[in-house]
Amino acid sequence: MEFRMMLVSLSKLLKDDEFRTMKFLCSEFIKKREMESVESIMDLWENLESKEKIAPNNLTFLKDLLNNACNGRQDVFRIIQEYENNSRNPEVLAHRQNPAILNQHTGSTPAYMQKSNLHCNAHTSLHYLQFEFQKHFVAMPSLSENIAPAPVLLISHQKTLKGMKREIDILTQQLGREWRFFMRALGVSDREMVDIEEDCPRNMREQIYRCLVLWVSDDRHNPSKDKIINALRDSCVERNDIVCLLNAG
Repeated sequence: MEFRMMLVSLSKLLKDDEFRTMKFLCSEFIKKREMESVESIMDLWENLESKEKIAPNNLTFLKDLLNNACNGRQDVFRIIQEYENNSRNPEVLAHRQNPAILNQHTGSTPAYMQKSNLHCNAHTSLHYLQFEFQKHFVAMPSLSENIAPAPVLLISHQKTLKGMKREIDILTQQLGREWRFFMRALGVSDREMVDIEEDCPRNMREQIYRCLVLWVSDDRHNPSKDKIINALRDSCVERNDIVCLLNAG
């Protein structure tokens, strides 16, 4: 279980009175105006993440908060325990550090590797694999020098990425808390978003940027400016102001 999925699972278990108690307990560091926009448990999680009160490797505050609000409910703490147990799993840790590796648990291969022309067998040398990998892949660009790039971008997609640079730059700067609804409207899956959020937590701009690069590099989406505009006009997004910025160029 990943950090974001754990938070989703917790939100489904918690009751309305427990949610109200948590909001009260957080009122000393969440300003009243901010608290007015916290309408769901997921909103509260996001606010706490932005203030670095909770993080994938820091659950102390979360445990204290839940213990006080839920009177130590065992079903709630089992979710956290499951997450912590998985976090100690070497395969899970390896995958978080390098999502490009083969998922040994499921036997699945990331989509970008399935699309390449790599062919290997048990006798393929490591040197040959490295050579072939470098021919087909480049590192996914990153907005921040402090975040390691992930090798998920096919070289053949670089042209498409450059052609949509203006749209990506505008979306990265202008999208706000509705960005996940926008990505869903584009066709980016929740699983893909969770993976990216795990790679660069508490950095919304980087998360948005990487999701857009991922979308552009996936041939299934056939990315275009028209699809971006349609997603911005989705009833869950409604960012016509960004549509105007895109059409102004």
